[in-house]
Amino acid sequence: MNPEEFETMATALYTTLDALCAEHHIAPVPLLEWSPRMRRQLGRAYPSLNVIRLSLWLDEHQANETMRHELAHIASGTQHQAPHGPKWQAWAVRLGVSPRATSPIGPTLAPEVEDYRLYYGLECAGCGVRVARMRVVRGLYHRDCGQQRGTLRKVIRGGREDVLQWVDERKERAGTEQDGPAPPAPAPPIDNRRYLGAECAGCGARFIRLRMASGLYHPECGPVRGRLRRAVQGGRDGVLKWVAERNSTNGAGGT
Repeated sequence: MNPEEFETMATALYTTLDALCAEHHIAPVPLLEWSPRMRRQLGRAYPSLNVIRLSLWLDEHQANETMRHELAHIASGTQHQAPHGPKWQAWAVRLGVSPRATSPIGPTLAPEVEDYRLYYGLECAGCGVRVARMRVVRGLYHRDCGQQRGTLRKVIRGGREDVLQWVDERKERAGTEQDGPAPPAPAPPIDNRRYLGAECAGCGARFIRLRMASGLYHPECGPVRGRLRRAVQGGRDGVLKWVAERNSTNGAGGT
C-alpha cells in the first residue's frame, strides 16, 4: 500500500471511528495509533489510556474489522471482567464485528520477517535421527531409543535453513537405503523444563511462562491492578491444563 492509499484508508477509518463513537455514545473518542512493529499482531486496545493501536500492515478490511474489535474493548471499560467475555462480545456485535477473540491470519501486508535466530542440530546417539531445536536443556532424549541409548547430542549450530537442511540430509539418506524398512518417524524430544503459571491479580487471567521477571503485569488491567503473580510451577502439560481450567470456567459462564 503506497502512502496515498494509506492516507485515504486512514482518513476513512477515522471517520468511521468518530461515527461509531457518536452512534453508541462512546466518549471521548479513542486515540488511534499505527505501529510498524506489529507484524504478527493486528491491534491492541489500552482502555485505561483510551488508545487503540493498529498494525501498520493491515489491509483496508482488516483495519476496519480490527478497529471495531479494539473499540469494543474500550467500550467494555477497565473493570474486572474476562478480556473477551460476555460484555465485550455484546459490544462487538453492536459495533458490527464478529465476537471472536483472535484472527486466523496476521496482517496481510506485513513484510516477511527474516529469522536471525540460531538453531541447534541434535542427533540421537542410538539411531542417528536428527532434530532441530532453538533451545537445548539437559536430559533430552529420543523417545524411540529410550533415555539410556537415545541421548540427543549437539552436532551443529547455525541459521534455521542450514540446520533444517542438515536434518533433511539424514531423511534423504534414509529414504534411499534398500536394506530394510524406513526408520520410524522421530518423536519430538521430551520437554523436561519447569514452567510457571502466572495469574493476574486484577482479572484472574492466567498465563504460562518459562521465566518470571519482576514488574510483569497484564496490559488489560494495568501495572497497578494487573500485577502477575506466581500461582503454580510444574511441567508444561500440567501448567497448560491449569491455564485451560480458567478458560473452560469462563466458557461455562457464557463467554
